[in-house]
Amino acid sequence: MRRLASALPGTRNLDVLEKSLGYTFRNKGLLAQALVHRSHAQEQEQVEGGVKVESNERLEFLGDSVIGLVSAELAYMHYGHTDEGVLTNVKKLATSNLALVEVATQLGLAAYLQTSALFAAQVAGNVNHVAAPKVFATGPSS
Repeated sequence: MRRLASALPGTRNLDVLEKSLGYTFRNKGLLAQALVHRSHAQEQEQVEGGVKVESNERLEFLGDSVIGLVSAELAYMHYGHTDEGVLTNVKKLATSNLALVEVATQLGLAAYLQTSALFAAQVAGNVNHVAAPKVFATGPSS
């Protein structure tokens, strides 16, 4: 049996997230699942006696493709006069973990992400040292 993880005490309401994003999701279940990190799902499975809890990994697989497509289109629109190698580098920078962490931080997504306590502590130690490049603002290096 599989189920979505329930909201953790202290997590913020998803309606607040939607308002801050300026977007209303049609399927709130998918939004909730997108915010469940594997560490939390595994932790909940142990607590609930082996009941499988869905994490965001399968949705992340789709999301990575969407982000790649959108980034490629933006790179082409902004820097289409450059060669393929430069466009590839722009896309790679825009879709890097550092760039995505910066965007997630700006959106305040950490307040909604469900993780295990150990994972949250590890991330908190790392995210404070992240400074991602502003790829589309500064342009590609030649």
